Amino acid sequence: MRQIFDEDRKQRASENMDRPERNSLNLARITGVLLLLASISGVAFVFLEAFFGTWGDSNAEYHAAVAFAAYHQHPLAIPLFYYGSMLVGLLFIALAPLLYLNVARSQTPLKLIAAISQVLAGLIQALAASRWVIVLPMLAQNYADPQTSAATHAALDVTYQTISYSLGLTLGEHFYLLFTGSWSLLLAISLLRSPGEKVWLGWLGVVAGTFLLLGSFEQLPFSFGNILLFFVFGGGFIWLVWAVSLALTLLTTMGSEKRR
Repeated sequence: MRQIFDEDRKQRASENMDRPERNSLNLARITGVLLLLASISGVAFVFLEAFFGTWGDSNAEYHAAVAFAAYHQHPLAIPLFYYGSMLVGLLFIALAPLLYLNVARSQTPLKLIAAISQVLAGLIQALAASRWVIVLPMLAQNYADPQTSAATHAALDVTYQTISYSLGLTLGEHFYLLFTGSWSLLLAISLLRSPGEKVWLGWLGVVAGTFLLLGSFEQLPFSFGNILLFFVFGGGFIWLVWAVSLALTLLTTMGSEKRR
């Protein structure tokens, strides 16, 4: 009887020791799934907006009348599209502590700065998208009102352009790319400094982060031709490959460790 009791106690002790490891593996799996979802959907939203503007008209970013007309043509689709973009930004905020804990396991100041930069990038994306969800409908309704005077139309146009340049070009493009490139670069450097991590994954992240950092200056009045635009789109593509590879690494590492 005593032998059976001792064996039962040893089994319970072994299960208690394995429980933190299982929790860690489950957390890594959740991180991988969320990163896969966020990276693919995030890049899709950015590229769709860049190529098509507001539903097929690239002038909507700069001209109020074009944007308001586009909203009246798609009063449901445009808010839903940008609500999706907002949710992706919030998802990246939630991912910041998960990546901090599960990528390059040692918690260093470099990774902490990367996590803070990622939170700022996600917050900026959500704020930039919110202008199409909150501000655009209100301005568009006032603009379309038959009783609105020409002076009010002009004021609405100036208001829209101010919001578009501040939340769109300044925050949504320059600072978003700046902080996204920063956290990607810092996290990739952490991978390179961690023994046992895939070196190629670290270098791929370094290239992606550097490209995005350089591409963040595309909106500034520099005369470099289209080279900065190349960094934006080239960096976005490389970043997507890196983020998906990192997500799959988290998932496959979890699977291989679980089989051991």
